[in-house]
Amino acid sequence: MWMIPYLLIGILGGAGGYTIGIFKMANENINQKLIAIHASEINNVLLQGGSGYSLNGRVMIGGTGIGGSVERTGDSVKVKYTAGGGYFEVGYIPTSMRCVYPVLMLGIGGFSEELVISRLTRRSDWESIWQDPANETVLKHGGFSLSPSLALLFISTKIPLGLMFKITYNTILTKKWEFDDGTVLTSYPDSPSGSVSFTLTILGKSIKKS
Repeated sequence: MWMIPYLLIGILGGAGGYTIGIFKMANENINQKLIAIHASEINNVLLQGGSGYSLNGRVMIGGTGIGGSVERTGDSVKVKYTAGGGYFEVGYIPTSMRCVYPVLMLGIGGFSEELVISRLTRRSDWESIWQDPANETVLKHGGFSLSPSLALLFISTKIPLGLMFKITYNTILTKKWEFDDGTVLTSYPDSPSGSVSFTLTILGKSIKKS
């Protein structure tokens, strides 16, 4: 669990804390390969991380870091899929409804997917290790991201805690896949421009409502 200390800045103050959520995996090319090796598809990935923000009037400035992974096993192959990233975020609060504040946000940073594809059985004798040493392949897809969000911020004046529900479209603006050493995969699958995540942040706060 990653907790970000909150910082008192501006008119309203600041808040930060633990973030948990769900990432909707939308890369059907990966799922097609999983089906081909008789493994279960990947639909959702549990995300964990942290978020922290300062609030000044109607403006929120801060950041989020989240990530998570799942594993699938098929015919002699194990696949680990990881998704995650980090953003500097700027938000605007257009209105308020008592203790509820809708927030329009834009995240600037990076987001990526990673696949670790490995054999379930290793080469076990001296000759075969030298003939075919590879037991694991790591592939990465990701880079610069501009990711919009819609959030609802709940602030109570009675307790030093708040909540923020957020829907984010996590973009991956590059199409290429690379090996872990940076070599570009010569024929890489067509991948979506991004996927949706739903997160909840439990905020420790120092808020002064105006």
